[in-house]
Amino acid sequence: MRQPALLCFAKAGQTHLTGEFKEVVAKGINFLVNNMKADGGFHEPRGTMYSHGIASQALITLYSSTEDKDLEKAAQGAINYIVFAQDPVGGGWRYAPKQQGDTSVSCWQLEALIIGQNAKLDVAKATLDGVTKFLDNVQSRGGSFYGYTTPGIGQATSAQGLLCRIRLGWAADDERVKTGVAAWSKRGPSKSNSYYNLFATQLIKEHGGKEWKSWRADLTQQLCDGGADLIQLRAKDWPEEKIRQTAEAIIPITRAAGIPLVINDHWQLANDLGAEICHLGQEDFFENEAPPQPSPPTVRAL
Repeated sequence: MRQPALLCFAKAGQTHLTGEFKEVVAKGINFLVNNMKADGGFHEPRGTMYSHGIASQALITLYSSTEDKDLEKAAQGAINYIVFAQDPVGGGWRYAPKQQGDTSVSCWQLEALIIGQNAKLDVAKATLDGVTKFLDNVQSRGGSFYGYTTPGIGQATSAQGLLCRIRLGWAADDERVKTGVAAWSKRGPSKSNSYYNLFATQLIKEHGGKEWKSWRADLTQQLCDGGADLIQLRAKDWPEEKIRQTAEAIIPITRAAGIPLVINDHWQLANDLGAEICHLGQEDFFENEAPPQPSPPTVRAL
């Protein structure tokens, strides 16, 4: 479970150099680097390529966000192992290196490759072309839906397949994407399949539009109904206006359920909208600037 935990920190903008949890993140990085095999792999009993894909995403994301040269060799090594492990015939990945691929494992590997490519690490075009070949062989209905190892219309695999297509260059408003998004948006978030929700949420967020507005409201309601103690809106890479629009859409839902909404970083926005909690880290203040005085009871600075 170390890899998913570290990936959550990395995706939330927490690094080993900055942030509230830099010591925790540093320990996670040290564990990964110290347990990386000479071939760049992160081998674990059971899981194998799942473990490698998730660990690679965490490590490469942290390298990308910090440009820490001390992580470059390990990040490139993780990518090199993904390239090595790709099925040379079908172009995907599964549990063991060079095994015939499945959509689920392949999605984790591709995401790591794309993060690495964006960080200017070496990712061979032939490897990405292989993923396209794999997706072509498991798609159905013109590319709007995807199966596991053969053509199909699975929930999680269809969301993963379309997300992979977007990562590889399809526009988020491509007609094939729109068809898939419309189907899953109409169905709404699952109450029992969190794995599907993980990838469908990413896909529909990439697509945007009315489908994303509907999905985020339904997902917020589901979290409230499911016993959430609070809902946190944390999106460091979003412009403030997008955070405002999202908060305005979900505050009525959280308030009706009696669940606090936490808005990170933007204390003035939290105060304006009446969010119950604003989370502020030390790096959110300018040097020598005192924390803003909250306006009880609407904002608490943590």
